[in-house]
This record gives sequence, C-alpha cells and structure tokens, in this order.
Amino acid sequence: MDFVLGLVMLVIHRVRRAGRRRHFPRAARELGLRYSRIDRFETFDLPFPLFSAGSDQGSENVLSGTSRGFEVRVFDWWFAWLGEYWGISYTYLTCALTEIPVVCPFLSVEPEKRPNPGP
Repeated sequence: MDFVLGLVMLVIHRVRRAGRRRHFPRAARELGLRYSRIDRFETFDLPFPLFSAGSDQGSENVLSGTSRGFEVRVFDWWFAWLGEYWGISYTYLTCALTEIPVVCPFLSVEPEKRPNPGP
C-alpha cells in the first residue's frame, strides 16, 4: 500500500510541475526576459548557504535578463534531504538574484529565527 501511495504522490507532483513549467516561457516573454529549463549560470557555485542545503540540489526554470536596468535571475531551486517517514524528500523554492549597487555595512542576511514551540 505504501508503494502505491508513494507512486500516486510522485505522479501528482510531476503533473503539477509540468503544468507550472508551461507558463514560464510566456512569463519570460511578457517580462522581456529569457527562459531556460536548465540553469546555465551554475547558480549552485554562489556562496550562499541555501545553495548547499541537503544531500543533492539543483536549479531549473530560469528567467534571466535585464529588468529596469538591473540584471536579474529568477529560478526554481530544489534540494533533497532524508525525510523521517518517506525516505528522500524534496524541497522546492522560487528564488531571485540581482546585484544592487549600494553599500549597506549594517545589513545582514541570517537564517530565520523561529520561536521555540515549547513542550
């Protein structure tokens, strides 16, 4: 039964991803950006802790180009990790990158701090 449930969940996940992926080329055209299903930028080489999370990771569905004078890149980032009940699990996030020409010496980016839920 677990195998059948896992297979059904995998099929649903792939259908949802394929449906979402269909919209990327049109969105890129409307925004004046380029679309690529694969990441040609090697985003995983950037020095950002999120990009080394999990046991395996990657990026896909990349929109890139210039918007309002800034080079931008929007992409889906995923990483795999060993789940407690189902074996390998995947987390998918949509990310955006750009360089901002400012100096912010007091700005820091840190992991989100969640309150301790207690006993």
